[in-house]
Amino acid sequence: MDFEAPADAWYVYVAVVIISATFAGIAVGIPSAPPPDATQTANTIEGVTASEFAGSASYEHDADIVRIDHQTITMKNDHGESHASFSYGTVVPVNGDDRLENIVNGQSFEDAFEEELADPNTDGSGTFFGKVASADEENTGEDLYAKGELVARTIAIEEDSAVGIETRAETNDDLAKNLTETDDDLEKEDVEVVGEIRLREVGNVSSETELEFEGTPVVETIDVDESSGWLTDRVTGFTCSIADIWCDDDPDIEPIHDEQVTLEGLEGSERITLSDTTLEEATDTEDEPVELWTGSYELEVTARGDDFEDCRGTIETSEEWTTVCGPDLTLEEFDDPHWHDDNRGVHYVTLVVV
Repeated sequence: MDFEAPADAWYVYVAVVIISATFAGIAVGIPSAPPPDATQTANTIEGVTASEFAGSASYEHDADIVRIDHQTITMKNDHGESHASFSYGTVVPVNGDDRLENIVNGQSFEDAFEEELADPNTDGSGTFFGKVASADEENTGEDLYAKGELVARTIAIEEDSAVGIETRAETNDDLAKNLTETDDDLEKEDVEVVGEIRLREVGNVSSETELEFEGTPVVETIDVDESSGWLTDRVTGFTCSIADIWCDDDPDIEPIHDEQVTLEGLEGSERITLSDTTLEEATDTEDEPVELWTGSYELEVTARGDDFEDCRGTIETSEEWTTVCGPDLTLEEFDDPHWHDDNRGVHYVTLVVV
C-alpha cells in the first residue's frame, strides 16, 4: 500500500520552521541567569562590620564588576546589575595594594608591617592608616574588576610607640653682624649663624642620645687683628718675639661648624647652645686658639642611641619646628576617617577585597 504525503505538507513544514525560529528568538532574549546577589554580599560584609570583635567572612559571587561606596555595594555582570546596602560600619576596598590584600586574606598586621614596627622612629600604625587612606581615595566609589570571591576582614590594632626629635633653631644675630664687619666679602643679609637649638621629644625618648650638628660654614678664617700701621706692626711683632712685650693680646679664632652633644634623656624639651656670644666676648680670653661656632643653614642633625640608629634630618631655616628624627605619619594626623572606629585605644578597620 502506498502512502503519499498530502499535497499541502510543505506548507506545514514551513510553518513549523517559522514557529520554531520565533520561539528560539524569544528564548535568546530571556536572561539565562539572575544578576549577582548584592544583598547576600552586603549581608556578608555586615556580618563582619557589626561584630564587636575582629573577624572575617567571604562570599563567592559571579560579578564581573563591583563598586563599593561607604555603605553601598553595586555588582554587575552580563545578566544585569544589582544594588544593596549595609547599615553598620563602612569598609575600604583595597584591591591593588598587595600588603593590604595580604592582610584581608589572613596575614597578621604585625607580619605585614614588621619592618615599620621594628623601626623605633617609624609609626607602623600610622603607615598602615596612610595606606588605607590611599586605598580609600583610589577605590571607593570606583568600578573594580572582581575576582569571584569577596573577602571582608576587620582588624584591630593599637598605636605604635614610635619616638623622634623635633628641632627649632634660633639665630645669633650679633655674631652674624660681627662677622660681616670683619670680612668685606660677607653681606649682612646673607649671613645667619645658628645660635641655639630647641629640642622636643616625640613619644618617650628615655635613652642616652648623642646629637651631632654640622652646619654650613659661614667663614673659613676670622681676622680680628686691627693693623696699627706697617712700621708699628713690624716693631711690635719683633719685640713680642724677642722680649715678649708689646704683644698682640687678641687670640687666634678657629671657626667651627660641627658640634657633638650627649643627652642622658629628653624629658619633654631641651635647649642646646651652639653660640651665644659676640666676637668681642669670644676674644676676651687668654685661651689660644679660641674655637667659635660659625655654622649656618642648612644644618644637618644626626641622632644616635638606643632610640635612634643614625637618624638624620636637616634644619633649613630658623623659627620653624622641623622633625629631624621620627615618624612621617602618626595616627594623630588622621581626623576620624569614616572607615575607622576607636574603642578605648583599639583601632578597628574593615578592609575588603572584591
